Parts: sequence; structure tokens; C-alpha cells
Amino acid sequence: MRGDLFHNTLVKDAEAVFSGFGWQIDTERMVCAKGVTTYFDLFAWTGSLAMACEIETTCRHALDNLRKAQAIEIPLWIIVPTRRIRQQIQRLLGTEKIFSGGKPVKVILPDELKEYIETYMKTNTLKGTDYENQME
Repeated sequence: MRGDLFHNTLVKDAEAVFSGFGWQIDTERMVCAKGVTTYFDLFAWTGSLAMACEIETTCRHALDNLRKAQAIEIPLWIIVPTRRIRQQIQRLLGTEKIFSGGKPVKVILPDELKEYIETYMKTNTLKGTDYENQME
């Protein structure tokens, strides 16, 4: 992984939470879709559901990560270590709901991730289609 030790620890922790729900995970995943090629810290999928996650320890790349997720139309969750960083990113994103891949972009603390995954899986339909085959 490309980040420092703290960043990479957050990636590994998020990977473990997604894996606990049976999601498949790639870190530093290259995704090619809609004529765009980009990378995500963590890419998780199960059935037809997929999620791009970026781990941000500062707010400096939040808008870039939003733009790349929107370009390929994938849901985006930004996982941050502190409430302060979450507030900074939320201010950057603005007061209106921001969407990517037809879903609201979430800024999540690590201890909230399990609950967010549970809710996401309950409120989104799992179809039999293999998402990975759609994203090559």
C-alpha cells in the first residue's frame, strides 16, 4: 500500500470489517470504467454491490477522491480517523448531499464502519450479477 503506517493500518482494519461480512476486498485496486482508470485504497464487493473506500488522515485529497469515484459512478465512503477530520471533509463537500454511483457519499469513523455496512446491505438489493465482471 502507498500510505504511511497509520494510513495502512486503517486500510487493513477496514478490510477486516468488510471481510467479516463476506465481502471480497482489494487494496490499491485499479478500476477501469466509463473510460476512466483510477485507484482506490480499498475496493469491496459482494454480488452486485460494490464500494470504493478512501482512507483520509487529512482533508487534502477528499475532493480528488470524490471526483474519481463520480467519474466511474461507484459509491464512495471516506474513512477518517477523527471527528475533526470528518468535519473538515464534510465542510469541503458542502451542505448539500453529495452522490457518487447513485448513493450518498459517506464520511465514516472506523468504529462506525460495521453499522454502515449492515445498513448498506439491508437497504440495497443483492442481485446475482458478479460486480467484478462489470468493472474491468
